[in-house]
Amino acid sequence: MYLHIPIAQDIFNRLFNLESEVGNFSGSVRVFYYLHNYKVAYSTIFITNGRLTGSQTDFDEYGTLVERVILQKLLSLELSINNVWDRSNADSLRFSLTLMSHDVPVSFLSYVNVLSDPRRYVPSGILLKSNQNDAVYFDENDVDLIQRTDLNSNDILQLEYNISPNGFLPFVIDDHISLEQQLVQNGSHLILPYVFIIQENIPQKILSSMGISNAQNISAEHFTMPIDMVLKTIFIQ
Repeated sequence: MYLHIPIAQDIFNRLFNLESEVGNFSGSVRVFYYLHNYKVAYSTIFITNGRLTGSQTDFDEYGTLVERVILQKLLSLELSINNVWDRSNADSLRFSLTLMSHDVPVSFLSYVNVLSDPRRYVPSGILLKSNQNDAVYFDENDVDLIQRTDLNSNDILQLEYNISPNGFLPFVIDDHISLEQQLVQNGSHLILPYVFIIQENIPQKILSSMGISNAQNISAEHFTMPIDMVLKTIFIQ
């Protein structure tokens, strides 16, 4: 991914707005560039008494990046799914997610449904977002356990999902409405499997700005996480 924009100017404006409260700011500020399946990167701005310090490394005097930022892709994700899910015959939702690492090893978290007889782990942790009213659902009964998967460089893994026709519930259950009324309704929905790529140097404030307080808990806010992945739309009937 390439970025070459006057992004520092907005940072300066925010710092100047704080002058009346905390005095002129002096120090360094990091500007982070984040896409979930890319290695996070940052540039540094040096400021003295609220003004750009002369000895900059990443920005020019106008707050524009000196060189474009190139983010390293860690993981490619591709969904393979039919665009119609017909539940009239109690059919399950079946699809696959292919994950491909690139030049470096990568680790990620995902959910599994723990089945018995024989005991086995089945991929789970699916988000559905209605294109009609933005309601978000997930396969609550299937998210039994979160597990870590480690991929070597240039590795490929395919996950196969199988969700029951009434397996999706809203994140908040309204006790004053029948459960049947709160299940996923017919219509067009975006689908997003929960996959959280582990990177140790991502500030928690980046995730918090998207409403994600704990990245290891599946939540509706994961739809706000920027990711280089083609989201698929399915029509439920």
